[in-house]
Amino acid sequence: RARQHPMLEYASTSPPARLPWLVDEAGAHVDYRKHRLFPSAKNHLTWRPCEAGGSRALVVIGDSYADDVDMGFETWPSQLARALPATLVNTARGGSRTPAALEQLARADRRLPTEQFPVGERLLVVHTGGNDLLLALLLPPLTLLLWLDVLALSGASAGLWSPPARPAHLSFIGLVSRRSAQELRRLLRAAESRGYRLVLVSRLPLSPCIPLARALVTLLTFGLAPTAHVTATLRSCFRLFGAALDEALAGFAAEAPAVRLLVLDEAALLDDLSAAEGADACGLLWVPRLVAQRMRKNAALWRSGGEQGAEAQGSGGAAAPHPSGCASRALSFWHDAHH
Repeated sequence: RARQHPMLEYASTSPPARLPWLVDEAGAHVDYRKHRLFPSAKNHLTWRPCEAGGSRALVVIGDSYADDVDMGFETWPSQLARALPATLVNTARGGSRTPAALEQLARADRRLPTEQFPVGERLLVVHTGGNDLLLALLLPPLTLLLWLDVLALSGASAGLWSPPARPAHLSFIGLVSRRSAQELRRLLRAAESRGYRLVLVSRLPLSPCIPLARALVTLLTFGLAPTAHVTATLRSCFRLFGAALDEALAGFAAEAPAVRLLVLDEAALLDDLSAAEGADACGLLWVPRLVAQRMRKNAALWRSGGEQGAEAQGSGGAAAPHPSGCASRALSFWHDAHH
């Protein structure tokens, strides 16, 4: 909350050097927020008209996985708009939680003229929920509940008892997943009331191959769990978390039969991509190396004023050069894929 305080940010509409594919297109416009203390920029509203014209529009709301400015490359929702083709209106912002998506949706609708882009012909892309989970880790009571959840699921993975079919009510997974599911359902109801009839929801990219997740489970099990055991525990954890969100989506689909609800399993795609790069079983020591690389890039951005140095991160998702000793394909994959 402190890093996103309005007093610590200022608006900027100057063409960002890290988004060459956007600013080079006729009629494209990006409005973003830069931080006064940190070398970071977050999307506020990105507008990219469709060269072919027409009334089809793609509206993107959510977090950093859909924020081109924050990521420094063209995320998959933006690529989807280009492939359709459709006019892109993206108000997703890195670090946003699910409640913020309501304001993002209203901001996007204000930018799209209804007479030119009827609401019923818009495709709404929703990518949110990950920061709800991450920020919950900062609350000590919930962290304690997470430790108990990990121990319980770890025992189930070892065959000591049967894994639960649903998360317990008084558990980290149960509390956080139910809250996220409620907020997501509220967001979908708001979209329906605004007239949206085609919605694409991305499931959370919760994968056992993510370095931070593996490091967290390893620490919570005191480093005693083998690699396969960590993977099985994470799969059980994410299965329970996803079940609550799937239940919310199924409930909304039953309530609003007029809305065509599509679901993208981003976690499964992430599993496939990381396995192809040999980055699906990282060790605990990877995390400080990834953090060190991130700090080096932030320092470069700070020295260059935040824009020229951003070009060193690469565009279009291409891998950037890495310091010596950290240039393996697996480390490169995770550093350039996301956090």
